[in-house]
Amino acid sequence: MKKISIYPNLEHRKKQIEQEAARVKAALAYHSDQENKDELPQLPRDRIEWEYFCRPQIKGKRNRLRLRPMMLKIVKDQHPFKMLDVARQWFKTTYFASELAYAGTINNDHDQTYFNFKLDNLRTFSENKFRQDVFGQEPLSKYVSGVSKLGAMNRIILKTRSIIDILLPGENWQNAQGKSNERIIIDEGQDHNWTGFNNARQTQADTMGDTLLGGVGGYKGTPYHKIWKTTNQMEYFFKRGEPHLGYPNMSWRADLEFNEE
Repeated sequence: MKKISIYPNLEHRKKQIEQEAARVKAALAYHSDQENKDELPQLPRDRIEWEYFCRPQIKGKRNRLRLRPMMLKIVKDQHPFKMLDVARQWFKTTYFASELAYAGTINNDHDQTYFNFKLDNLRTFSENKFRQDVFGQEPLSKYVSGVSKLGAMNRIILKTRSIIDILLPGENWQNAQGKSNERIIIDEGQDHNWTGFNNARQTQADTMGDTLLGGVGGYKGTPYHKIWKTTNQMEYFFKRGEPHLGYPNMSWRADLEFNEE
């Protein structure tokens, strides 16, 4: 009696399995090769090293952070709630832009929101000081995900799966709701309506994220002033009363760092 195998065409099936395995191996090799092609440049994790590696120039001029020792100390301060009361043209908004990009590029799944009080100010920050100045140059340009090389005006999605939203607060800070922010940055704090600000703070209830707030000062007795009073009003003191190199009130310049250039 002729025996009938319950596994007909066993050799043929074995050959099919080998072919399928070869196809899977080739597909994996292809995707691995693509990942290598799209591999993101390695960035320094030290905050100051990152600044000079990723933003060697700002508006076509050399990054001058080390020429401002008072701001250098603020950048190095990693407290989870910082409130800056500084004059115009003292690096505040540039600092905010760097903080957003730094956290978004060295961390995965790190969502942040930047708030400004008026649409024109928001557009100026997004289009001028942030997307073009920060993500418009290498190596950070390689981190932007999507078709646009600079992201959208109100949102930048990075290849680290981090998202940076650039928004107006809305009534009672309702535009903050529904997010899980690792960091909130609020610019021009003196001009915001602080009613309902807890709606923004609640977006950090799970993340226990950071808050960075800045402005040029405001009026006494306002909600903004009350927030300022909850801080320790820490001041960064620099010697200014003594002459330096023949100039009066310039002894703080002794703290400057110089290189071979």
